Amino acid sequence: MLNSTTPSPTGHAVAMGRLIGDGALFLQLVDVAVHPDHQKKGLGKRIMGLLVEYVDEHAPHAYVSLVADPMGQELYPKFGFEDVRPGVGMFRCRRIQENREFKRKREETIKGLMRGGNE
Repeated sequence: MLNSTTPSPTGHAVAMGRLIGDGALFLQLVDVAVHPDHQKKGLGKRIMGLLVEYVDEHAPHAYVSLVADPMGQELYPKFGFEDVRPGVGMFRCRRIQENREFKRKREETIKGLMRGGNE
């Protein structure tokens, strides 16, 4: 969804969000992110609003899923997303699963986020 808010080749992106999928029935909301220097300015909400508006207009019957990091778990319900409990998100990535140091750092970051830190 390139538009006037997309940075030029010389500009710097400070926030983003993407929809991936088949364009009609199954979509996944991924990579909603705001640079730390620009958080708490409403950019995440603006991105979510635009993405949900796009889905409602172009794929109103689509099943839209996402995986919410702890920091985003308060944002997404404001846009109609519901928890899938008792379902549990899962992943497969050999690069992480087979690299002990990478996995250790990832687990430390998750623990920090769960405690409310900004790691």
